[in-house]
Amino acid sequence: MQECSITHSQDINLINELQSNTMQEEAVKKSKFKPINLIIISAVVLIAAFFGVRFWMKAQHHETTDNAQIDAIITSVRSAVSGFVTEVRFTDNQFVKKGDTLALIDDKDYKAKVMQAKAMLQSAEAQTGISRSAAQAAMQNASASTISSSALQSNISAAQARLSKAQKDLDRIEKMFADGAATQQQLDAARAEWQSAKALHEMAQRQYAAATTQTTVTKSTAQAQQGQISVSGALVQQRLAELELAETQLKNTAIIAPHDG
Repeated sequence: MQECSITHSQDINLINELQSNTMQEEAVKKSKFKPINLIIISAVVLIAAFFGVRFWMKAQHHETTDNAQIDAIITSVRSAVSGFVTEVRFTDNQFVKKGDTLALIDDKDYKAKVMQAKAMLQSAEAQTGISRSAAQAAMQNASASTISSSALQSNISAAQARLSKAQKDLDRIEKMFADGAATQQQLDAARAEWQSAKALHEMAQRQYAAATTQTTVTKSTAQAQQGQISVSGALVQQRLAELELAETQLKNTAIIAPHDG
């Protein structure tokens, strides 16, 4: 009985000792666990605060929505002329600078149009030169006709004076012949002179009339030639416009970037 009691007492002591050790170990574990928890919690709080501050600062300058769109400047680049594309000088999503050539269109026909427009312009300019020369010649002819008309008018005056003298001489000889103071020969000579003076006067009048008509015609021709100069000048302006259009079309065969993008 005494041995059993001693053994039972020893078991109890051993159990108490084991419980005490266990409690000490748990206390040690708890004492170690508290600083680790504080560190973890502090780290979580700091991280949450960091991201919270960042979110708050971003929210001050940015809007958020589930139905958003992006604003951007979109420039439609298209060709001003038609034709086959011979070369493309860009790739998808490539950055280009203002003035870069994006594509080339076959320009053979447009070069031919430029050459044709230049030839037509030269022809119009040559025609203008011809019109100027013709107008100058017509003006000279008109001036010559005016001078000739003035000279013929002087001839009429001279013929008129001669005719008037011949008429007076004839009247005087006829009166003298009636009185017997003049011979038949003198009378015939006076009549012949009067007829000659009359013929010259009539011829001078016809020449003056013809010269006047010619002067009118040459002046009209000169005016027409002057008008032709204006027409030729207008044709030159038209050919210039056609050349500028052809050159613009040729230039537009190269599609250029209007700005960076």
